[in-house]
Amino acid sequence: MLDAEPLIYGTVIIMTVMVVGADDTDVDFGDATGMVLGPMVATAVAHLFSSWLGYVNSHHHMPDGADRRHLLWHSAHFLLLTVVPLIIIGLGRVSGLWSAYGALDTISDLAFLFLLVLGAASGWHSSKRKWRGAILGGLVAIVVGLIVTVLKVVLEH
Repeated sequence: MLDAEPLIYGTVIIMTVMVVGADDTDVDFGDATGMVLGPMVATAVAHLFSSWLGYVNSHHHMPDGADRRHLLWHSAHFLLLTVVPLIIIGLGRVSGLWSAYGALDTISDLAFLFLLVLGAASGWHSSKRKWRGAILGGLVAIVVGLIVTVLKVVLEH
């Protein structure tokens, strides 16, 4: 089962990297691939390391098979978030229909929409009043997305 927590963290990280790293149009597809993979691989490894240490700290023993699989799967969520961006980058490179900068811009827009969906779905599942929770979760996700957008505007000027 997918867990919203690492998906939300990872989506915000991707949005932030797209905003900070794609500030000039002189980026190529190799740069774009690195901008997607680098932060997500580093985040997955850091998350696995910190989760593992947190487990050992609270349980006073190393995780067993089931707990190891859970920790690995939880950290792998960050890597799952690279699939769609890498497809967009790959299709752009192979087809020539869009530039690397266009791919990064599309990835940023899709990440914002995904964040909205995650917020609404999380709100839906956590609230007794489903629609109210979905709307509130979606609004909070929009606020987080707007903070990243404001960061982009500030960095561009």
